[in-house]
Amino acid sequence: MELQKEKSFLGLQSLRNRSGFTLTEVLLVLVSWSALLLIISPIQHNIISSIKAEHFLEQFQSDLLLTQQLTMQDHGSYYLLFQKQTNDYTLYDGESNQTMFHRPLPKDWSYQMNTTRSPIRFNRNGTIRHPGTMRFYSPDRSYKVTFPFGISRATIE
Repeated sequence: MELQKEKSFLGLQSLRNRSGFTLTEVLLVLVSWSALLLIISPIQHNIISSIKAEHFLEQFQSDLLLTQQLTMQDHGSYYLLFQKQTNDYTLYDGESNQTMFHRPLPKDWSYQMNTTRSPIRFNRNGTIRHPGTMRFYSPDRSYKVTFPFGISRATIE
C-alpha cells in the first residue's frame, strides 16, 4: 500500500516538474509577433504598390510602341485617346472607327497633359505628331513621360 502511495506521489511530482509555457511567456511571444507584423505590413504594401506602378508603366510603353508600329505598318489613323471622366486611355482605329483596347489607370491614379496633348498620334514614319511631356500621378509618386522629337520612344522618369 505504501509503495502505491509512493508511486502516486512520484507521479504528481513528475507532473509538477514538466516544463511548459507560462502565461507571461505566451503573451511576450504574441506581443513580439504582433509588433513584427505591424512593421512588415507597410513594407509589403509599398512593394505591392511599386510593382503595380511598374507594371502599368511597362504596359503604357508597350501600348505606345504598338500605336507607333500600327501607324507605320497599316495606316496613320491609330491613336491613344486619354479621357479624364473615366480616367483611362483607349487605342482607337480612326479609319475603321473601332476601339482596339481600353486601359483604365490604376486606382487613385491620375494624369495631366503638360506640353503634349490627347490624342497621342504618330506620323507614318513613326515620329510623334505633338512631342512634349505628360505626368502620371500615383498616391505616393509622380512619373514624368517625355515624348521626344523623332522616332525615339517615350521615356518615363
